[in-house]
Amino acid sequence: MRRWGRLVRTRRPAARAACGRQEKRRSVRPVAIPLVAVALVLSGCSGGRSATSPQATTSSAVSEQSGNTTDSTIPPVSAVPTSTASTTTPTAPTPDLSITAFVTPTSNIGCVLSAGTARCDIGDRTWRPPPKPATCNLDWGNGLVLAASGPGEVSCAGDTVLGATTVVLAYGRRTRVGPDVCDSELSGVTCTNVISRHGFFLSRADYRVF
Repeated sequence: MRRWGRLVRTRRPAARAACGRQEKRRSVRPVAIPLVAVALVLSGCSGGRSATSPQATTSSAVSEQSGNTTDSTIPPVSAVPTSTASTTTPTAPTPDLSITAFVTPTSNIGCVLSAGTARCDIGDRTWRPPPKPATCNLDWGNGLVLAASGPGEVSCAGDTVLGATTVVLAYGRRTRVGPDVCDSELSGVTCTNVISRHGFFLSRADYRVF
């Protein structure tokens, strides 16, 4: 009995030690569980931070939409109008003629150019010449004359140059003989000495000397 009792006594501390180890193990397990839970919570928090926020998603969507809108407003390269250079060649001025006698298209005015003198007579007129000077013993006021010097004058002549030719100087054309140039226009005939710049204008309704 004593031996058994000793055995019992000697085994009790071992049992207590084993129980103590089990208690220590049991006391550690409850601590490990909260650590795992904390780790899960932390991992959840970190995962929540890495996820895309609604504001970021909205801003990215808006930027994509704005980018698409900008691209859609840019016209294609082929739609841009291109300017074409004008290939029109300027018209060269009409050269002067060199006829010494002509009539207007209506045949109402006839002119002769010779030796630095231009003379034009008119058949039908509504203007009146100035009074006939005493120095004129021939027909007066049937036309105008431009001498080599000085301004144009009302002619004093015993003949006429109106029927001297049938060559027509069309409207918009001119003839030049020496320094004298005569232009035929719908409004009338103008003859000018390009050196002295003197001349005259003759038409059915009016005349001028300069």
